[in-house]
Amino acid sequence: MCRVLSSLPDPPAKAPLVPARIAWIEDGSERSYTFQDDSGNAIMVAAYDPALEDWMTRHDHPEVPDDRMRKHDLYATDQATFEKGFKAQLKKEMEEATHNAYTERDQVKEDAIECFNRHGRPTDSCADVFSPAKLLGGHESNRHMPMSQRMYLCHACPYVHGYVIPQIRHKKGYDR
Repeated sequence: MCRVLSSLPDPPAKAPLVPARIAWIEDGSERSYTFQDDSGNAIMVAAYDPALEDWMTRHDHPEVPDDRMRKHDLYATDQATFEKGFKAQLKKEMEEATHNAYTERDQVKEDAIECFNRHGRPTDSCADVFSPAKLLGGHESNRHMPMSQRMYLCHACPYVHGYVIPQIRHKKGYDR
């Protein structure tokens, strides 16, 4: 959400240790997972860490709906590694991911314009608007996604933006 990259001080040296554990509610009951090392022993972490708690509070993002998972990526490393390698590598990966997202978005827009032109720049109907052939993403990525949340090439098409959406808005009375 805010893409803040920062380092935290170590937890208090005298803090008692507890197993690293994550818990969540699933089907009305609490589930949990305890992190383990390669030997199968529980990974131990400080029972309390005021700096981490403060950081989590500042990055809670109340505007994120409760039904969406709030994700924080935390990594343990020493300061020298953080400054020299980790920070630079993570910044590079974030820049590449951003570039790839824009490249994919631009390709979808170009493909939508080509489809729009191939259909003769329709103004009243389109034979394959929101058809399975225009579904974006792989079969697996769409399998568990509700129909209302699936993305189609049509979402970037001038026909949908210029004719379909205005008709829907008019029927719902949004243009009054």
